[in-house]
Amino acid sequence: QTMIDQPVEDGFRGGFKIISSELSNDEIIELEKKIEETEAVEKLIEALKWNRLFGGAGLIINVAGEDPRDDFNIEAVGEGREIELYSADRWELANNPYILTPTLTPNGQRVKDVNFNYYGIEINPSRVLLLRGKPAPSLKRLQLQGWGMSELERLVSPMNKFLKNQNVIYELLDEAKLDVYSIDNYAGSVASGQEEAVKKRIMLTNYMKSYLNALILDAEDKFDQKQMSMAGVSEVLREARYDIASAMKMPVTKIFGMS
Repeated sequence: QTMIDQPVEDGFRGGFKIISSELSNDEIIELEKKIEETEAVEKLIEALKWNRLFGGAGLIINVAGEDPRDDFNIEAVGEGREIELYSADRWELANNPYILTPTLTPNGQRVKDVNFNYYGIEINPSRVLLLRGKPAPSLKRLQLQGWGMSELERLVSPMNKFLKNQNVIYELLDEAKLDVYSIDNYAGSVASGQEEAVKKRIMLTNYMKSYLNALILDAEDKFDQKQMSMAGVSEVLREARYDIASAMKMPVTKIFGMS
């Protein structure tokens, strides 16, 4: 979540300033109010995050009173018309896959675009501002239906390494302290089918050790405790973090919150 959201949030953290030679200061203030009322920036941020996560997203423009199947004409949007923006990820924009890649007929004419299907509502492509991830190789492009690649694609190898290292470290922590019991005639007891008796004996010994902070053994038995060294583990995990940061082109401080 941090790797997907952080770059987008950083990009909008400082806000923005509208500069236009066609608008007066009062009109710019009015426009800023409208942007805030319609949550346009929030919708754009959300769409950008979907784009990074799935490799594709869109910002749907909805004008009250207009048929979403018709071409969008900004000149026809008069004053007082309500405009809404909806963010949608690539999976919510079901349509003909070839709409996203130019499809030409033998005479060089482009095939007519097919409307998007947004939860059963047909939407003209001119009413959707498309966002696409990193372009995919040709062999992968058709499988992605013209969309781009997710930012997570570049993380597959370093993330697997990072998770594996973490799991190994947790296992090492569980086995860092190992109790070793040397039980008199242990092999003979197991061979004669007394496994349950041996297991019960060890469980009772462990219980007594935990409860009384004392260990009671037979005179012929022995007890030893092995401590596993954790040297080098932190270096391995640090290198795994560096691999992830390198793949994402992001500072380790941003991804893992390290000072």
